[in-house]
Amino acid sequence: MYLIVMLIFGKILHMDIDGVIHTIPLLRRGKPIVQFNNNMQIINIFNNMNIAINETSESRSTITSSSNKNRLTKRGYYWKFASDISSDNLNFINKDIKEKYYEMTA
Repeated sequence: MYLIVMLIFGKILHMDIDGVIHTIPLLRRGKPIVQFNNNMQIINIFNNMNIAINETSESRSTITSSSNKNRLTKRGYYWKFASDISSDNLNFINKDIKEKYYEMTA
């Protein structure tokens, strides 16, 4: 059994044992972005803006506007890039989100 893996144009090409080629896109790093509830508790953190958009159905412009102007979105969230957050008074919704935050921002 042979496994062939190649990196071409930002994608991983993988050939299975039947000779079928599959593409696997590389995960773009981007900047971690943090989602807050209206009480300013951290409720989630995402690897980048694209993942946040896909998982929350918020638009890019809504997230960007909230992160730049500290505005509450229609759905009741605030957004900030992790690099723009002071680590002095962080308030997490639960322990899992706290661990995820520190893992992504380490």
